[in-house]
Amino acid sequence: LRPGIFNRRMSEEVSRLLRCVGDEELSAHEALREVREAQQPLPDFAALMEQAKKAVAKAKAVVADVEQLAYEADTQDEQEQILQLVEPHHAELESLRNSIRSVRADYKSKVQSFVNAARLKLVGTPEEIQARRKKLAEHTTLEKSR
Repeated sequence: LRPGIFNRRMSEEVSRLLRCVGDEELSAHEALREVREAQQPLPDFAALMEQAKKAVAKAKAVVADVEQLAYEADTQDEQEQILQLVEPHHAELESLRNSIRSVRADYKSKVQSFVNAARLKLVGTPEEIQARRKKLAEHTTLEKSR
């Protein structure tokens, strides 16, 4: 913050709140990164997604607190400066909300791939299944002809 414009208490409060917003954004990014990089189904998927959503919600609430401080500022210049400091966080939080949706969808798709791979390993390819059925049918036909 530009020195001389804000009284010290407001400057410290705005800085503290913006650090809190940054921490929450980082927490959301970390949770989403963990889900994105998963190589197998995660037992804590729901908890990670909830962590990201809560971090975004908390950050939005803190941004609202900072904006409230802006409206309590003594001068128009102070108000504008605080609002300029908050502006990038609006875009970041919107981006995080979109990331939460896309990561959830990607993860569900990835889990379906894990399930399909496991099923394929367990049951076999459609060709292998057809070959087993044919072999069984031949065997059953031989049994009936005896």
